[in-house]
Amino acid sequence: IRITYEEPPEGIGNELSLGEQMTLFEAQARVDFDILVPADLGTPDTVFLSPVAGGMVNLVYGADGDLPAAPRTDVGVIVTQFRSRLDEQFFFKYIPQSANVEEVPVREEQGYWIDEPHQLTYVDPDGEFGQVGNRLSGPSLVWEESDVVFRVESALSRDDAIAVAESLR
Repeated sequence: IRITYEEPPEGIGNELSLGEQMTLFEAQARVDFDILVPADLGTPDTVFLSPVAGGMVNLVYGADGDLPAAPRTDVGVIVTQFRSRLDEQFFFKYIPQSANVEEVPVREEQGYWIDEPHQLTYVDPDGEFGQVGNRLSGPSLVWEESDVVFRVESALSRDDAIAVAESLR
């Protein structure tokens, strides 16, 4: 038996099980949609790709003076994007009854601001239902645009999360 100890790869958000860490360029080569980056935040500190149908990209930004840290993490914002669509019947089924869900305009689409942690239920490109938990135990902004679902998870206010979403390029 041989036991070795290796340091985990460096990167903000490693403890959140977001998938395989890689560069933004590598992630873009492995998905069939354009990965959008929030101009307000710039280049992500870490990028992860989860192995769901079509690939789920997680752009992770570390907490700093402008981005408050989510509880028990060093993460300020996660911007998730993946090829899918929201099925409203199932989307609302898994949101806690205590949560407030507010319809908000996001990038000329209808989005939802959910003020509590929740499961995100979606329909993948193969027509199968999938779920993703909330990784930062905080509020999030969710919307669908051109068959891609986006979620901004953070400790930011609703208006600040919408500003991050509006800056996607």
